[in-house]
Amino acid sequence: MFVCQGNAWAHRHEETRRLLKEVLAPGSPHHYRPSEIGLIYLALGERSEAERWFGRARQQRDYMIALQMCPDWTPYRRDPLVADYLREMGLPA
Repeated sequence: MFVCQGNAWAHRHEETRRLLKEVLAPGSPHHYRPSEIGLIYLALGERSEAERWFGRARQQRDYMIALQMCPDWTPYRRDPLVADYLREMGLPA
């Protein structure tokens, strides 16, 4: 997932989408958390997909969001979509 996130932040969107397709393919051996996928889509500028994945993360009580202090989230903490997600998870935005 970190390679995929790095590509998204580096604006290598085609490579990011290729990796996402591989990670999300049925039967894929890759493990991911919905919040991580949401963050990648947010970095790609695909807000509707990010919202869908953050919704899935809320439903699954994805604990990874508790690591919001991680530098990965820094560019997005002020984004209303992320702030709403954190609030709904009972975490400070």
